[in-house]
Amino acid sequence: MTSTETQQEERVVRQIQVGRHTIRPFDILDSTITQSFIDSVKTHIDTWDDNSRLAPSQSISDLLSGNHILYTIDEGRGFIWFSGVQPGFQASVHGSIRSLRLAGRDDVFHATCSLASYHLGLQRIYAIIPDWKAGAIKTTARLMTYEGTMRSSLLYHATWRDGHLFSLIRPELPPIGDEEA
Repeated sequence: MTSTETQQEERVVRQIQVGRHTIRPFDILDSTITQSFIDSVKTHIDTWDDNSRLAPSQSISDLLSGNHILYTIDEGRGFIWFSGVQPGFQASVHGSIRSLRLAGRDDVFHATCSLASYHLGLQRIYAIIPDWKAGAIKTTARLMTYEGTMRSSLLYHATWRDGHLFSLIRPELPPIGDEEA
């Protein structure tokens, strides 16, 4: 076994516990979890940008394949996924938590970001929140650092709208496994 294989093998963390919550990588072969994910994503279709809303099946299919990594929280109570993954550099974070009463949501979010950072060697995790999602902007501002406004970056109901850019960098994330802070 080469030293690279040994390092990769040592970096495998199958799941983590945050309080009473279990976070693990999404298993696309688990049809119950996959259907729960699809249902969860579809409930927010009215807030999607025009491109995603016009082709929801393709958008969901894209989430389940390609350059994405998905995590499930408590076997389908919530999902956090990362798109545009550039291992060793950055990824965009998205989430859908079915229960607004999920205790410790902030800790779950940060732990999931840590897990993705750990698995992929990410230095930076970012989110672009559309200006029409006031609640999401408020929540994200609590979880991540506001970087600025991306003017006219999203098409919504045939109108170009602004997106608000937030980020976390690796030193801001809680340590996981044997990783040092």
